[in-house]
Amino acid sequence: MSTIPKAILVPLVACLAGWMPSIAQAELKDYQIARLIMLKSGCQLSVLLRSVKADGSVAFTGKCKNATHYPDLIIVFCPDLDSNDERSCEIKTNKKSFDNLQLLQSQDE
Repeated sequence: MSTIPKAILVPLVACLAGWMPSIAQAELKDYQIARLIMLKSGCQLSVLLRSVKADGSVAFTGKCKNATHYPDLIIVFCPDLDSNDERSCEIKTNKKSFDNLQLLQSQDE
């Protein structure tokens, strides 16, 4: 039975150790939250910021390009950062409507 020379074995083991998969942790990605905001609110994001709370929850704050219904900011709260599922997140900012603008339109229509 032949043995593998040490000069080949050591680099081989080091190389394989680098390829060993590490323990992966699920995490919400920014694109998932951007998609959630776009689909549920119609907001086209220009900026999205993430803030992680001490309890592991995450709050995302976004600024919309089209500030029609969200002129200030839109806030999304996710109770569990490690869930990797944006369906558990909810939009906390209420959609605004400007009913007074309808008074400016002509009444003929």
